[in-house]
Order: sequence, then structure tokens, then C-alpha cells
Amino acid sequence: MARILIADDDADLRTLFSLSLLRSGYDITVADDGAVAWQKLTTQAPDLLITDITMPVLDGLALLRRLRADGHPTLPVVVVSAHAEQHAAALQAGANAFLAKPVGLAQLRTVVEALLTPGQPAPAGSGSTV
Repeated sequence: MARILIADDDADLRTLFSLSLLRSGYDITVADDGAVAWQKLTTQAPDLLITDITMPVLDGLALLRRLRADGHPTLPVVVVSAHAEQHAAALQAGANAFLAKPVGLAQLRTVVEALLTPGQPAPAGSGSTV
């Protein structure tokens, strides 16, 4: 069972994503800001990270840059944000996919499955670099 870390300061969205992905058979851990997510990344070794951009303490782009610089170049990362203009910045920082909020749960599950399945092509429209 793949482990997914969801980092978002919106509790309702964390719950929605968590429940959807739990139903799909994934093991879910959550963090309410980038600093907590970083701590969990270093201690729990998830198989995939889903992160918002705008979060307190450590934002999603800073978290992603830190992740890539500190020895996790291949961990799949999905960035979700209400700020569609951040798409290019997220991919440049090392995201594998960018999803603009509001995110459809089926779309999220499709992108997650594609990133966790080696050799699977990225779904159209995900903004994926896979």
C-alpha cells in the first residue's frame, strides 16, 4: 500500500483528499503546513506528496525546493493550488504534476495512480512532467 502525505492548511480539503484516497486503498498522513510536512517527509518516507502552495510557516514551493535539494529528487509531488498562475513555478521547482483548485477527486486519483505506477503515462491536462 502506497503512503501519501497531504500538506494543506485547509482542513476541509485535507479531509476530502484523505477520505477519497483512503477509499482507493492508500495510507494517508496529513500536515497543516510546510514545516510539519517536512518533518513527516524526513521521518515517515511517503511514496508521494500532495502539497498546496500557500501555507503558513513553509509554503509549498519552498517545501518542494527543499525536498529536491535535500536528497529526494525522485519522490513524486503533486502541487494543488487556487493560483493557476503558479503552474510554471511549481513545475520548475520540481513538481511532477500541478492541479488547479477546485480539484476533482477523480482527477486527483488519476494523477496519483499515474505517478505511483512506473511507466504509466501522465494523464492529459495534469500539467505533469512525467
